[in-house]
Amino acid sequence: MKIITSKKFAKKLNNIIDKSTKNKISGELKAAGLDGNGRFPEADSGIRVIWDILEKYGLSLDMASKDLFIGPNGTRRFSLQRKNVAGGSFDPGQEIKNSMIVYSWAEMGTGKYEIVVYLS
Repeated sequence: MKIITSKKFAKKLNNIIDKSTKNKISGELKAAGLDGNGRFPEADSGIRVIWDILEKYGLSLDMASKDLFIGPNGTRRFSLQRKNVAGGSFDPGQEIKNSMIVYSWAEMGTGKYEIVVYLS
């Protein structure tokens, strides 16, 4: 049996996100307006966008519900997991050790929200 020892495989085993993947995800968050330059109708509007971006990289966001985004402004942190392809939809994957999503929102007074999201 051949043992795979590549750095990429080792990082997957250690449940970390490599710098290249972090940069790609950060670029997509920025392109979606989640760098503070977009305006959104609700404080939680960015969550669906984040889920769609993370899914492309085999990642998922810790549970986020609308009641976490009450108030005109705030900040929340969400852990990330590798998607568990073998388990069911209710079976969480392995938690990422070196990164999390930081999500901040602020009401702009026009009924729109500024949302800033980044990977720690």
